[in-house]
Amino acid sequence: MTRESHASTSALRWTTRDLVLANAALTGAIFLWGSFYSVVEELLHTWDIFSVTAGRLLLGSAILSAALLLREGPRAFSPALPWGRIVLLGGVGFGLFCTFITIGIGNAGTITSAFIATTTPIVTAFMARLVLRQRLRRETLIGAALALVGGVLVAVKGGALEFHGGEVFVFAAAVCFAWYSIMVPRWMAGHSQLSIAALTVGVGAAFTVLFWALAMAFGATAFRYDFSPRSIALLVYVAVASVCLAVMFWNYGVVRLGAPLASIYSNLAPVFAALVAVVFGIYPTTMQLLGGAIILAGVVIAQRRIMDASADSSGPGRLGRAGS
Repeated sequence: MTRESHASTSALRWTTRDLVLANAALTGAIFLWGSFYSVVEELLHTWDIFSVTAGRLLLGSAILSAALLLREGPRAFSPALPWGRIVLLGGVGFGLFCTFITIGIGNAGTITSAFIATTTPIVTAFMARLVLRQRLRRETLIGAALALVGGVLVAVKGGALEFHGGEVFVFAAAVCFAWYSIMVPRWMAGHSQLSIAALTVGVGAAFTVLFWALAMAFGATAFRYDFSPRSIALLVYVAVASVCLAVMFWNYGVVRLGAPLASIYSNLAPVFAALVAVVFGIYPTTMQLLGGAIILAGVVIAQRRIMDASADSSGPGRLGRAGS
């Protein structure tokens, strides 16, 4: 990253309204991603891992690309764009991430996958330290630790956790998305949230098709699909909710709050997954409710420094960028 790009990023200032909207966007993104776990596990009963991953990203990419073309025209796909960076962001942030998380859910199950995903704040904070040389603030570490504890509590079922081999893939997915979250504000500064989402998801979709082709060619999985109305409805939901809307919400929030703080919201995914399950007659346990409260406490503590800065601000535009 050049000094000029670092300076332009550091020059950004966010108002209290910006931070409120960023928190709301991250909450919405994690709610949509929280429901994703159960829906994907249901789809994997009739779809193979690589087909369902490629299918949802291709559908999501088509929707986002159409929206971007309507809004910004052909210039949105100009050869002058930083395509090298876009390919890296899309390949790692969506191609590898989506493939790894689906493999993890398929082999470890929803609850265990949600638990492993709670490592995301820790991964992001330490990656920001390694990649960007950011100082690990005490509030971030305390908030991340509380969020991890809360994530463990909401993942407890029947007093124990069971592991089935997909845990390493879920952790690898957390590493991929942590890197994506850190690099997006720096590599894609000046681009709209729709542009970032459409371009990176599109590249990610291309990678998942490549992974699907390789898996079929080497017999790594049996080709399975289900075109029943219910299955298609579930596939459309995960494409629109977790690929289109959630990605734009997440990018909006992470640009304003910074990746280490924003990533703490990922620990709310098990809480929202439990709430969505109520629709199907499954109610959250006392441990899940307690874990959710601890996670929220971690989010508040981790962002305390930002909110204190907001309170001391003399006017709009004076608030320092999160993570600077």
